Amino acid sequence: MNEHPVEKAAALLGGYKALADRLGVSKSAVHQWKAEGRQVPPEHCPEIERLTLGAVRCEELNDKVDWAFVRRAGGQIPPCDEESVGGVPSPPK
Repeated sequence: MNEHPVEKAAALLGGYKALADRLGVSKSAVHQWKAEGRQVPPEHCPEIERLTLGAVRCEELNDKVDWAFVRRAGGQIPPCDEESVGGVPSPPK
């Protein structure tokens, strides 16, 4: 069985509480994102991608968003390096 991307992100960042703290959400919210039929809210995906240095990508966390389109449209998907500052994708105009 494949590791859930939320589990992978939590492991890379020091656990569920560490991930939740970095995102400004509760630990239980992070656990809920793993439930069947649930996905990570789009506003948290770019930050998780940034925090994991690209090891967990937005596309893995939420497949309801066309992340390629967001990237092409100049959305704020941060680069995967330690010096980047994350942001929430801006809707295309």
